[in-house]
Amino acid sequence: MLQKIESKLHEVTGLVFYGSADDIANNVLWRYTVFWRDRSARSQNNTSFTDYYSVAIVHENYVPDEMIYLTISKMEELAGVRLSNEDIRFEYSYKPGTIAVVEIATLTFCCARKRV
Repeated sequence: MLQKIESKLHEVTGLVFYGSADDIANNVLWRYTVFWRDRSARSQNNTSFTDYYSVAIVHENYVPDEMIYLTISKMEELAGVRLSNEDIRFEYSYKPGTIAVVEIATLTFCCARKRV
């Protein structure tokens, strides 16, 4: 599933990282995506899991709404994947060594999986 997610996110933005973003220079415009496994919740009868994946869209200044909608659309093209009921979280930081503001929009997706 991780490779499928990575492939779909590459359709939205060129720079995609798993877990954390490394080697992003301060002298380039920050526009990239980071995704990771968030958690797996087992069903009450222990026959399946719901896997949760987080996707953080990182942009200098602000994340365009269109980027959020396109990310949701591309992720939901994957079989069984849907946007979770959790809110989209927005966080802010400064690009190290600069005064540039960075906005991070984090979306959570879920996908059911049978226990093997």
